[in-house]
Amino acid sequence: MKILTKEQICYIAGLFDGEGHCGVSRGKVAKGVPNYTVHVDITNTYKDVLLWAQETTGIGNVDPLRRSNTTWRPCWHWVLAYGEMIEFLPVVHPYLIIKHDQTGLVLEFLETCHGRVGDLHPPTIQEQAKREFLYWELRELNKRGN
Repeated sequence: MKILTKEQICYIAGLFDGEGHCGVSRGKVAKGVPNYTVHVDITNTYKDVLLWAQETTGIGNVDPLRRSNTTWRPCWHWVLAYGEMIEFLPVVHPYLIIKHDQTGLVLEFLETCHGRVGDLHPPTIQEQAKREFLYWELRELNKRGN
C-alpha cells in the first residue's frame, strides 16, 4: 500500500465507515473445518471515488456490482484481497467510528490465518474455536439495525 497523508487516511476511513463493509462469511465444512471468507470493501454508485481510493492507496480492485433491479443506478465496489486487508485495516482502524469494533474483530480473525491457505496448513483447534467465536461476534455486530 502507498504511503498516505493523514488527510487521505481520514477521508478513506470516513468513506469506509459510511459506505464500507467488513465481515466474515462461513461456507461449507470440509474435513470438519468450516471455510471462512473475509470481506473488506466499499460500495458506491459514484465510481470515481472508488477509483480515487484505488489510485491513492495502490490496492484493491474496482468492479461493477450486479443489481437485480435494472432501474437502479449502476453500482461499484472497491474490493481488497487478503494481503491488502492486512495493510489497509490497521491504517484506518484508529479513525473509524461506526466500523471500529467490526474492524478490530476482522483484524483478530486475520491474525488466525497466518497467510495459510487450505489443506496445506489447516488451523489448529484453538484457531478454529477463535475463528468461530469471531464469526458470530461479527455477525451480531453486522446485523441490520446495529
